[in-house]
Amino acid sequence: MLFMMAAAAADQPLSWIDWLLSFKDFWIKLIGLAMLALTLWLILGQFQQSAKLIYHMKAIPEKEWEAPSWEEMPKWKWPGLLIRFLFRAAGAVGKTFLIAARNPTAWMLRKYTIADVTRIWIEHDIFEKRLTGGWANRSDKTKDTRAECLITVQNPGIVSKAAQKINRYAARVAELGAHAVGEKPGFYCPVKIESGYIAPLHLLSGLLVHFDETWPKILTGFENEAGLDDTLRRLGIPESFQQIQTYIYYCWLLWGPSIPVCGAECARWGRGKLWLQYGFGDENNSINIVDDRKTLTAQMTSFLANASAGVMAVPASVQGRLHYDHVSTFSGSDAAGAAGVKKSGSTTESRSLLFVDAIEPDVKGGGRAPYYSGYLWVMFIIMTKDGDRFLPLHPDDARSATGKENPLMSRLPWKDSLPFFEHGNFADPETCMFGKAQLVEKALAGLVSLVAETEKAGFPLQFAYSCAIDDPNCRWHDSEGKEPEGRERNDQLAFPSLAGGPQIVKILKDRLDEEAKNPESEIGKLVSEGRVTFQRFSSDVLGHPHSACNLPAHVDHHLEVIEELIEEKKREEEKANARKKKKKRA
Repeated sequence: MLFMMAAAAADQPLSWIDWLLSFKDFWIKLIGLAMLALTLWLILGQFQQSAKLIYHMKAIPEKEWEAPSWEEMPKWKWPGLLIRFLFRAAGAVGKTFLIAARNPTAWMLRKYTIADVTRIWIEHDIFEKRLTGGWANRSDKTKDTRAECLITVQNPGIVSKAAQKINRYAARVAELGAHAVGEKPGFYCPVKIESGYIAPLHLLSGLLVHFDETWPKILTGFENEAGLDDTLRRLGIPESFQQIQTYIYYCWLLWGPSIPVCGAECARWGRGKLWLQYGFGDENNSINIVDDRKTLTAQMTSFLANASAGVMAVPASVQGRLHYDHVSTFSGSDAAGAAGVKKSGSTTESRSLLFVDAIEPDVKGGGRAPYYSGYLWVMFIIMTKDGDRFLPLHPDDARSATGKENPLMSRLPWKDSLPFFEHGNFADPETCMFGKAQLVEKALAGLVSLVAETEKAGFPLQFAYSCAIDDPNCRWHDSEGKEPEGRERNDQLAFPSLAGGPQIVKILKDRLDEEAKNPESEIGKLVSEGRVTFQRFSSDVLGHPHSACNLPAHVDHHLEVIEELIEEKKREEEKANARKKKKKRA
């Protein structure tokens, strides 16, 4: 109509271009008003939150996530960074509008905000899942909005692989306040993992993970610790023995072993949340599933009623919500429980938490050939005679929680610990038992060899059993701090039925008792001559410092020492380079 009126007034044919130009002022005003409205909407409306989330997750490449901050950048780079920032920000804004346009049903029904829709889209994108425009129910406004956007993932390994993205996303959600009041920062959508294995274990971060597979850093620690320190030299320990001990300990810690979950009576981990391992294929391909200890214990107890006997891991499908993996996100007793098991996990490796809503049978996995592997291990503490008693090679004067002196604690546990380990299948009873038997034979043969090595040097040692993957060997206590009577050793486990058959310590004792009948047996002499003992760190020892639930703290201490060695070596190299430059100038 307007086009025809303009053509009649001009009494001549009018092209589309001329017609558009005739409304030049009108378009300029319209665009100006639109930009003003957009600016106000972004500043005052929920689009601001959505645009920021998209900018941080999609506009910034992953390789720049750990880039230096703006203030740390050289000033000459600022103009280019500013231009790139503006282009990315504009792209994020455009993507926000595109998401809203593609999913109009969700936010027009008032079931979701634009920020909710953005979070749902990003969460699906993290797992490379396509979110179609018709996912929101058009008619039922009362339907659970979270159930509508359920994300289904094949196995926990996929979640573990996406851990960096998950943790970055959850951190941005926390910073922007995009999560609901009283809710932990994490996913809006529930996540269902179809197939995996639950094990009552905690994975410690290995050296490779902590140092990002940087072998020179790892070898810096090894080279320093493989040599004799003043204490070992004074005791007369042969250097070959220290080489062996350091090598075994580093190999055990290289990829990160798992430690058992203690029961509710554990003084260290018995409060707050319960943390379990949920993996696929191998323990290093796992995530943590978490919930209130009482709730998750009840769920697991019910689930384990029909589980196979003699295993350490059971197939299961788990559903819940992913949350930010850091001790600081917890409070009170939850934080205390988290700190005990998480520091050597969360601060050195991004590992996601799945807060459990449901545990169901795994209909896809756990078939005729179940497979979930990891280290089967047993730990001894190397002791030396001090007067009429045996103490660790590096005894500590630290005091236990009761205020009493605790000479059985080593101040350098990584130098005084001797682990033996065997790769085993936690999910199959026969294979698991075979692995335990192999481990016991390996440990006994190793101990015989080490005893012979030290006796040549006239230096008798004692090896004191401390713990194993199926025996935390931590202190029991009741409400009055007394030891309960009539308890079995595997009652220290959170789920005794998942001990994997007979415990390693029992198999060890049975083998030693059997060999002791033969006076010529070198293995039998280990006990008769006092080379191996199971009494130094028994669970009734007050403040037992080398139980499995103490290992996270020991590992963290060890990693800190290696970091200090690396920094010291770096400073020495810088000084040496400075001297070379000074010499050249001279």
